[in-house]
Amino acid sequence: MKKYLLILMVIAFLLSGCTEAIDQNTQQQSYDKATQEATQQKETTTKQDNAVQVPISENSLSVDSIQYLGAFRLPDDGNTEQTMFSYGGEALCYNMQNNSLFIAGHNWYTYIAEITIPEPNLTTDINQLNQAEVITPFTDIKGDLFDDWSMEIPRVGLEVLDDQLFFCFGQHYEDDTPRTTHGATNTTLDTASTVCQVSDYPYATNDYLFKIPSKFKASFGGNDLLTGRFRDGGWSGMGPGLFAVSSEDIMSSSNGDMINAVPLINYDTSYEGDAGNKMDNYSHADSITGGAFVSCKAGDSIVFTATHGFGDTWYGFSNGVVYPIDGDDNTVYPDVPAYPHDDRGWWNDDFAAALIMYDLVQLAMVQDGTLDANIVQPYAIVNLSEFMLTYRDETDMHHLGGCAYDIENNRLYVLELFADEDKPVVHVFSFGLI
Repeated sequence: MKKYLLILMVIAFLLSGCTEAIDQNTQQQSYDKATQEATQQKETTTKQDNAVQVPISENSLSVDSIQYLGAFRLPDDGNTEQTMFSYGGEALCYNMQNNSLFIAGHNWYTYIAEITIPEPNLTTDINQLNQAEVITPFTDIKGDLFDDWSMEIPRVGLEVLDDQLFFCFGQHYEDDTPRTTHGATNTTLDTASTVCQVSDYPYATNDYLFKIPSKFKASFGGNDLLTGRFRDGGWSGMGPGLFAVSSEDIMSSSNGDMINAVPLINYDTSYEGDAGNKMDNYSHADSITGGAFVSCKAGDSIVFTATHGFGDTWYGFSNGVVYPIDGDDNTVYPDVPAYPHDDRGWWNDDFAAALIMYDLVQLAMVQDGTLDANIVQPYAIVNLSEFMLTYRDETDMHHLGGCAYDIENNRLYVLELFADEDKPVVHVFSFGLI
């Protein structure tokens, strides 16, 4: 795969980034003004190609503001699969109390550990990278709360608010039975006792989980957490899902309660075909695995970590063999190809690690009802391939795992999967002047 920085789509009038500090009141006035102007634009713009052209806020992060700081290694694996960093990386979050990271381990168990954050190195030699150390060993925070799930290809989200670790869990295939998905425990990783259900949005709410900075809570109905999910094939919606929820609702709910969620990004699903509203440059083979609310002097944006598909898309095998999904009883199905092309799923000609960037003003407009959640669009999709440490061929559709943002130090931590043999590696980015 070519290693270069490719910007698929950047709105022409996106500014190159603001490096001056903006105080909270001035910033809120700027957002209010931008929201008003964008609302007026919506009233005079007609739908074209299932989209509304909405101005981008001048406070949105510029693509040019992205700075790469390097990477570091995870600790060595433990002696059991439950204590392995290998085959993990579904979730990551920053813990301000200890200047540390919580991370999900081996996907079969999704135990959670806390690790230190060493200084990142700018090197392509993994053996020269600094290595994190374990603070709190792997712990099963979910206990028996999800024992009725098979946890096939699990989904995990983590975020710290105050002294609580909020989490969500999901699995690849979820039937029509209402599922409890979200809960909280303390940052010492005790086993949680209750979980709640987040409204009735199948496949769309139980993967990534991240906080809304306090100065933006009023723009999102007083909610302080964002949660969502992308399920390949468009089952969750043809693009990332994103919903605003309240940590207080999660904390105060009884086991099995349903709490309210406000859709901010909620594209049409593929159940009725592929003609519905979708993310620009969407592919059924995309993998969107993490999210963060980035807020710094350079600007503010919602960013998602993703493995983005390029070229033709098909369901079947990585060598181009198509597996029919028409459901016709007379369909003749192809033989399963030999390894390494024997994994069946959604595929593209090529994949790349990417950041998908959304404008806050558009999401605030969805919150207040002046823009629909299924037509909001990213203003940039940024190819991160040049920073990755592992060569990927066309049989590898999962490049990135979870991510975490440290708002105090303006650092975005991104997991590259299977970069250190079977372990992820943590890449570190910043925004604006360092």
